[in-house]
Amino acid sequence: MNNEETLINYVIEICNKNGLGKVWSCKRQNIGFNRIVYNVNDMFVIKICVNYEKEPGIINEIQYYIDNPNYFNPKLITYDISKETIPYIYTIEEKINGNNLFNVWGILNEIQKEYCLNELVQILKKIHKPTEQKSEAIENILSKYDEYLNRLKLSNLLSIDKILYLSELRNVLTYYFENASFGFTHGDIHFNNIIYSDEGLKLIDFECYDIAPLDKDFDSINRMVRNPNSLIKKGLQSSVNPKDYEKIMYYLIQNYPDICQIDNFENRLLIYDCINSLKWLNVYPEHKPYHNILFDKSKKLIK
Repeated sequence: MNNEETLINYVIEICNKNGLGKVWSCKRQNIGFNRIVYNVNDMFVIKICVNYEKEPGIINEIQYYIDNPNYFNPKLITYDISKETIPYIYTIEEKINGNNLFNVWGILNEIQKEYCLNELVQILKKIHKPTEQKSEAIENILSKYDEYLNRLKLSNLLSIDKILYLSELRNVLTYYFENASFGFTHGDIHFNNIIYSDEGLKLIDFECYDIAPLDKDFDSINRMVRNPNSLIKKGLQSSVNPKDYEKIMYYLIQNYPDICQIDNFENRLLIYDCINSLKWLNVYPEHKPYHNILFDKSKKLIK
């Protein structure tokens, strides 16, 4: 495990390699399992991917930034996937002068919140470029379901009856995607990945950028609304008022009817919820909300 001194030395080496000048300020912005993030000289951000398993996602994000230099993305200054300077992939991005949306949401009035969510929808519409790769996208969703279900089978955490039920549930999922719209998606929309700035909203962390049903971009934010405190990162305010989040999905649905007001939107959100619950049930087998989603709420999907 890298200690702080080693990581600071990595930052200095990166700056020297890329001609960014002397490091007179180096502030760690977060502590996570995947990337270590530093605000350097209050001018740019260096992100070091310390989790080798997450490297494909970082490379995916780099390609997104190269192909999509949008006003709502941070500017990618440079990157290095060679590991020649330091033993990790890293990126250097412009520093966004703003605040994580979790930190400001509670102090916004209702008009500001509605405006903010409408702005988010306008950004999503620019990301949501349509594609005809429907079959491949559905197969990716089902393969995730199969992967997590197979892990549960091997772990013997569930009874045979429950495993059989989850297999039956899997067999009906394709039906609910027949009328969905497909295209490119951010893949992980929630308030940790939205920056509130004077220049408008900025979206970060495009590691999961991919082709999917367009309404999948409402999956993470839908789960966030249900339990916002579960997504608070270290370094942010310690808690939020869940009441401040109650109308978020309502405003999103009203502002994006082309995606959120078509048949089976709610059912697809439930399917994404089921897949997320399958994934984490392997880690937290006693967590009651996962059981509730998988074995109670999901019953409405089986006709």
